[in-house]
Amino acid sequence: MSIEDDFNESFKIQLKDESIESSPEDLTVYNDTIKELQRTIGELNEREQLIINLYYYEGLTYKEIGEILSISESRVSQIHSKAISKMRKQFQH
Repeated sequence: MSIEDDFNESFKIQLKDESIESSPEDLTVYNDTIKELQRTIGELNEREQLIINLYYYEGLTYKEIGEILSISESRVSQIHSKAISKMRKQFQH
């Protein structure tokens, strides 16, 4: 399973756990936003995707991620910041 597939599966599980009581229009906007977010994450390189997934969906700290990837906590922070910056730019287009 690729990182993107793993992310998508984690995201689907999270969405099932959340009860959304909104209008059809709100749900359409929500679903479009989710698709756009998935697209922007999919455009990150594999390491950036992994860090985003571990941080936001697995709830790991920079230190824990660094231990898994055998890199420093500060390097995890740098990669995370770069990934978020890329996502912001892509999400706005």
